[in-house]
Amino acid sequence: MKQNKIVKEMAIRHLVFYKGRTLVTVATIALSVALMVVVLMFFHSDQERNRRAAINEIGAYHAQYDHLTEEQLRHLQKNQKFKKVYAAYNIKNVSFEPFVEKKIDMAMVYTEGIEDGLIALKKGRAPRTPNEIVLDEWVIGELGYAPTLGQEIKMKARFEEKGSPSSKVISFKLVGITEDIAVRKVARAGLMLVSEPFLNQNAIKPDISLFVLLNSDFNATSVARNIGIAEGLNDAQIIINERYTGAYEWSPVSIFQMIILVMIVVLCAGMVIYNIFNIHVSQKIRLFGMLRAIGMSAAQIRRMIVLEGLVLGVWGSTIGVILGIAGSFVVLPWVGERISGSTLEVQLSWVIIAVSWISGIALVRLCIEHPIRKSTAGSEIEAMKYKLTGETDYAGGTSSRPLNSKIGIWGLSLLQQFRSKKRTIITVASITFTGLIFMTSASILYSMNINNLAGSMVPGDFKISLAGSSGSAASHSYIQEKTMNQVKQIEGVREVLTEKYDGLIYNKTDARKHLNHWEEIKGSRIIADIYGYDPNLLQKAIDRTGGSSEMLQQMKEGNYLIAISEDGTYQSGDKVRMASLDDQGKEEEYTIIAVLPTYMTYRGSASEGGIFVAHEDLFERVGLDPTMKQFSVTVDPSRQRDVEQQLKRVIGEEPDLILTSFQDIYQEYSESKRLMEVAAYGFISMLMVISVFNLINSNLSSFLARKREISMIEAIGLSRKQLRILIGSEGLVIVVSSILLTILLGTPLGYYSVRLFAVEASYAIYQFPYLALTVLVIFYLAVQWVAIWYMERYLHRSNLMERLRLDG
Repeated sequence: MKQNKIVKEMAIRHLVFYKGRTLVTVATIALSVALMVVVLMFFHSDQERNRRAAINEIGAYHAQYDHLTEEQLRHLQKNQKFKKVYAAYNIKNVSFEPFVEKKIDMAMVYTEGIEDGLIALKKGRAPRTPNEIVLDEWVIGELGYAPTLGQEIKMKARFEEKGSPSSKVISFKLVGITEDIAVRKVARAGLMLVSEPFLNQNAIKPDISLFVLLNSDFNATSVARNIGIAEGLNDAQIIINERYTGAYEWSPVSIFQMIILVMIVVLCAGMVIYNIFNIHVSQKIRLFGMLRAIGMSAAQIRRMIVLEGLVLGVWGSTIGVILGIAGSFVVLPWVGERISGSTLEVQLSWVIIAVSWISGIALVRLCIEHPIRKSTAGSEIEAMKYKLTGETDYAGGTSSRPLNSKIGIWGLSLLQQFRSKKRTIITVASITFTGLIFMTSASILYSMNINNLAGSMVPGDFKISLAGSSGSAASHSYIQEKTMNQVKQIEGVREVLTEKYDGLIYNKTDARKHLNHWEEIKGSRIIADIYGYDPNLLQKAIDRTGGSSEMLQQMKEGNYLIAISEDGTYQSGDKVRMASLDDQGKEEEYTIIAVLPTYMTYRGSASEGGIFVAHEDLFERVGLDPTMKQFSVTVDPSRQRDVEQQLKRVIGEEPDLILTSFQDIYQEYSESKRLMEVAAYGFISMLMVISVFNLINSNLSSFLARKREISMIEAIGLSRKQLRILIGSEGLVIVVSSILLTILLGTPLGYYSVRLFAVEASYAIYQFPYLALTVLVIFYLAVQWVAIWYMERYLHRSNLMERLRLDG
């Protein structure tokens, strides 16, 4: 017991005596653990937010089975794999005049599960009597009422009955209000919830649906689909609630991202902690040899080092957890709100806190394992003869090489790097690893061409499109000619670029050749989107392909298409067969005249068969929908604000039209990009601080171990300037080597990371991050300069004779 107490006291005294090393190690561990806590808290809080949003917006259910018979409903309700089931009845034979006049696609439904997991009301309760209803808040506003419970809403109802239709005015009492859902609101799809008595009194053969919540989230999509198929339902009748399943099921991508970020932190911190302990143990080999010579066992020495590591790990992990929790509450709400538009409420997880705290201690224990073995590797005599400046394996002796009769300052520096090659390699690896992360992140951020992204959504300065259509093949709405003529007459409008839209049915044999996701397509028909551009807009697309001036005329007169694709499945000259939606038996052969990536032209919504662009005349030639779906406007920059106000007045008369501004889209995504840069560079800055600890520790350790040696060289004529070069050149070699490796490895890594990123973000174009790299170089050089200045001042605190008397 007494011996153990002595070991503990020596470990504590070591930590106190070498307080500089202790503080650097604790700071490194604390930063690492804090980063782990923040990263894991972000993923956890974001997942909890997604879960709440999924329940509030869509409902707590895994799947929806539509168009059921009474018998199918009864069978499904008895299934033991369902935790909860909610039957819903859509009343089709009743419509209300105000909704028809205002072009609101209203679903009138009686459903179970209101305020019981399926539908969450913003306020109020479920309807119980025939004259009670629940409405969306935005629908109440459209009707001219305030969102106040208990008020009376009168509407004229039309009843489609077996005989002649009838109508009457019904006075409803508003007993509940549902939260507005952006997607439904934009599409002008409203929801009116009625009571079961109203259903029984007025519905004729209502459309029956069943919403189901499974007992387990595991493999929920597959389980729900298989149950529906077993009941005889087709794919169109089985609708998976991807919003809910996506929030409650961990995706492999999210897990991989989280693991990668945590591993980056652990690896950076691990290299620093290992280097600190390796240098510390190397400096104390002679002391350990003397302790063993006077009776201390190797096990006690190892126990002393382990105890030092555990103390550092506990303190560093505890401080790191505190910093991580505080940082999460300060940073995450701000980052979450600006990245996704809604406040991110931090959800504390004691599991994350415990795992991070234990990980910090385990990291230290793992990193000191090799230094522990090194501390007692040789005999007592070999340990007492050990010289740190000859940092080779003291158990196996040192190697000697003949030197030239003359050696310069840089030669001495390179010699020292060779003598301390293990420490040098670890320090270079630490800085290079951080630099590679920096280069990769900077390359991706620099590649985010916001101009291309905004231009892909708004080809001109403004775009006027149908609300919620985005090229929906099922939509029969169109923009009237008079609206476009009004826009053309606005002073300051330079050009109006029109687009038509329709769908084509892809020949399955040809689709198999050109669609990479062929195996995932389950429908009986493969629909491709086709856009008809007017000559001016089409010419812009042709110019981006590098096509000749004759291409526009070719597309006007023949069946030529531009394929929108980036995966190389289309080549100029390919032939594809497709039929129109109205005449499925008659196929036309089309020739691919060029291929464009998606960021270069407006894409709209993508169907399974992909996207094609044609001349607008082709629509009339092959019998496609000739109506205009959207148009873009380019304006005189000096009159942009005036034109925008007049455009708003024009579309104010058409409630189903939406005005989108290129500038608004550009500013919105630019702000999102800036926030991503703040988050990314903030994370990397913490890693850079950890690598700086390694650089400074390496410089100072090497300097202190050779203090007497440097003084001897100074005594035989080394000038102050040469001393500064000698001290600084060792760190400079490390910095320059690290930067060169960062550039050599980071450039291809950044390029291929952008290529991978561009699969999901097609607007991305690789750009070498010159400015970011310059900042990185200046940062590390500045750190090295500060280290040189400090070491020189530290060296000259004592005079030359005092330094020469020091025992090396």
